[in-house]
Amino acid sequence: MHSILFLITSLLSLSPTEGNEIPHYWLPEIVVTAKRIKEPLADVAIDMKVISEEEITRKGVRSLADLLNEEAFLDTRTTGIEGGLLTVGLRSFPSDQLLVLLNGIVLNSPANGSFDFSEIPLSSIKRIEIVKSPSSSLYGANASSGVINIITEKLRDDTYYELNGDISDKGGKHISGEAGHGNEVFKTHLSISKRTGEGERLNSNFNSLHGAASLFILKSITAQFSAGERTVGVPGPIPSPAYIPVYGDSTVYSLFDNQKTHHRSGTVQYRKMFAHFTITSKLGYRKEDLWFSQMYQGFREDWSVYKASDEWFYATEQLSGSFQCSFKDLSLGVDVINQEFWAYDSLFDKDRDSLVSTLAWNPIRKNKGFWSSGKLHFLNNRIIPSASIRWDKNNDY
Repeated sequence: MHSILFLITSLLSLSPTEGNEIPHYWLPEIVVTAKRIKEPLADVAIDMKVISEEEITRKGVRSLADLLNEEAFLDTRTTGIEGGLLTVGLRSFPSDQLLVLLNGIVLNSPANGSFDFSEIPLSSIKRIEIVKSPSSSLYGANASSGVINIITEKLRDDTYYELNGDISDKGGKHISGEAGHGNEVFKTHLSISKRTGEGERLNSNFNSLHGAASLFILKSITAQFSAGERTVGVPGPIPSPAYIPVYGDSTVYSLFDNQKTHHRSGTVQYRKMFAHFTITSKLGYRKEDLWFSQMYQGFREDWSVYKASDEWFYATEQLSGSFQCSFKDLSLGVDVINQEFWAYDSLFDKDRDSLVSTLAWNPIRKNKGFWSSGKLHFLNNRIIPSASIRWDKNNDY
């Protein structure tokens, strides 16, 4: 008994006293979207939410739609089942008023101003920064409701690889893999994702493939590339077997509709720091092709009925660049973007296998934006006023 008491006393005496405890230092969470510079989240004066990779893993969701559905301030709208069109609005604003960025590069489509979030697999995301307030003074008109910046820079200082897979209760399958290598000079990351699903009814299947690569050199140059394709059936409501609705009728169904998209994106960033002075330059490119076909009942000039096939082809191409200078909490920069949109609509008489009509157009948009932001600190960071201003010039053709 005395031996046991002596052992307990010895262990207590060997434990660190309160005055000799090893100190713990917690680094503040850094964000880049709110003021377009790296800053602690605690110093951000606007309403902002950060979804980290650890939080995504902890929630156990399997798609970006499931993750964003949990945020009460976001209005998510899906078309069809998993893999279908997913658009997001903020605080009751339409989706084209929410600016969507991928590592700081604009993703909003020149065709409709929105972005289809189902394009990005959840496994490729490192963190999501959401600015929940108007940000047009920094990003332009598309940010009237806020900004979502999806960050995929999964770069580490070791060699790693990982393979994951899951099956949803509705039959959707998701297989993803990633690998990378890093050291003080060179870091690289590769990822691939395959998603498929049969759906619950005719023409509700989807099939998508997405790949991405990141390269980080000398702590200054970051290059990122991604490409993917996706085929989605759009089933719509099932009509009565005795009725084939006319095109334009509110009861038109899309039982035979199908959508296929291809996308390619690339960004190159150079960032250099000189004491409190930072220079950042970005160049981004994105191209997206979309094919959409629809079967419905049509009429010839003599009002005879035939089965019509309406086939659409959209192509959007976007080239963007930015240059930014920052000194402590003061920043200024310029954004340049060139967007081009091609659209072709071809109507076919399926009974006669002939072209009925065709329509094409090619709008172009160019924009130049100059912006500046800054903030001050008072009373030991208890008061941090900030301000920003932006001037844009748009040319539409």
